Amino acid sequence: MLGRNSVFAEVNPYLAWITDVKINQAREVAAVIGGTRQLRSLAADLASGTLPVVEHDHPLLAASRKRGYFPGDVAETALSLLASIDKGLTGPLREVARLAVATSLVPASYMIRRTDLRRRVAGDPTPVELRLTVARRLDELSVACRSVELGP
Repeated sequence: MLGRNSVFAEVNPYLAWITDVKINQAREVAAVIGGTRQLRSLAADLASGTLPVVEHDHPLLAASRKRGYFPGDVAETALSLLASIDKGLTGPLREVARLAVATSLVPASYMIRRTDLRRRVAGDPTPVELRLTVARRLDELSVACRSVELGP
């Protein structure tokens, strides 16, 4: 946020990607005129728009069918959201939007975060609606990118 360059090391590729998106890609979104507005617009579109149909043999769908990770059509919806994002966006906007989907998957699944990731049990909150959660995350990320744009 102070405009300083930094270096980080992370052995987990997923966590390295998240770090890069939150730090570097968010800064680039903030630098694009209308970038945060595009994220908010995408949030509205993804919350209610028509999504593309996905392949039925995708590994996520196979894993969910076998293990029951997601309720109903949540896995299909996640893949459709990603396909829609990939079709409509490029560069940092695409990465920030993909982060919104990635961070919404666990809350929309039958899994819950404790000290680890485990199945929900009676008394745990029920899974959230994926599309609305992604839209909320996009709004939150647009605010975060806007704060980078405005500086400290």
